[in-house]
Amino acid sequence: MRTRLGWGLVYEALPLADEEKPEALATYARQRGFDLSAEVIDYLLSHGRRDMPSLLAALAELDRLSLASKRAVTVPLLKQWLQQDLGLKDVPR
Repeated sequence: MRTRLGWGLVYEALPLADEEKPEALATYARQRGFDLSAEVIDYLLSHGRRDMPSLLAALAELDRLSLASKRAVTVPLLKQWLQQDLGLKDVPR
């Protein structure tokens, strides 16, 4: 029985390369119903954590923040969120 169960399809999930992350983030944002500019993606990738679970969680939180504040997801909103929620004091403006 064990060999028959192991005979089926096997999928290997590989982590995304850094070059693939911007498109994945833009696709995730579109699925949530908002547009994400290249500037926001670049800023997030250069100032935030680079693993996909953290990046997706950051986008989900930015989406909630933008809806609550009735503002688009922009670099200034991202900087504000990074300063407030992550406790960063010296984020360049």
